[in-house]
Amino acid sequence: MVNRLVLAVTGHSDVIKAWASLVSPSDRVGIKISAAGGELFTTHHDIVNAIVDGLAAAGHPRSSIVVWDRSLGGIKEAG
Repeated sequence: MVNRLVLAVTGHSDVIKAWASLVSPSDRVGIKISAAGGELFTTHHDIVNAIVDGLAAAGHPRSSIVVWDRSLGGIKEAG
């Protein structure tokens, strides 16, 4: 689902090229999640994993990707 969105937004037919067109390997990427709101409204971890995996597959180092929210406690509670 996430890869299809990236393909549609970028206009690329290759998913790796699509992800690579969004950021360069030297960029630091921040993914702001919403950990508040309970099970129904929390950013789903599968979506975050798909974004991180897509960026990593395109050559972006995982060490340059930061997933964050306003509190570490909320992130831990959200899973």
